[in-house]
Amino acid sequence: MQSNLRDQHIFEMAFAGIPRVAELIAALHLEDRARALDAAEQHYKQMARDIGVSEGTADVWGAAVASLIQLRVAEETTSANGASRTDPVIAPSQT
Repeated sequence: MQSNLRDQHIFEMAFAGIPRVAELIAALHLEDRARALDAAEQHYKQMARDIGVSEGTADVWGAAVASLIQLRVAEETTSANGASRTDPVIAPSQT
């Protein structure tokens, strides 16, 4: 029971940090945002694995969190720059 409460608290803290992570990524140059978003996704996946979430579930959860961050980055950049919804928010990856 104590472990479940601890894990729940960790996930709540992770979600609470999404606006700040998005703010930091939005402040980067467009060409650096994709790499930063990928790093954030990998971090969230690893955090989930570290508390015992299965590999597949951690991957899905990390991708979902990355999507939320990307949406917040879009909100940050369009409101800050007056950009249109068609302007890129995350530059395509160079890989």
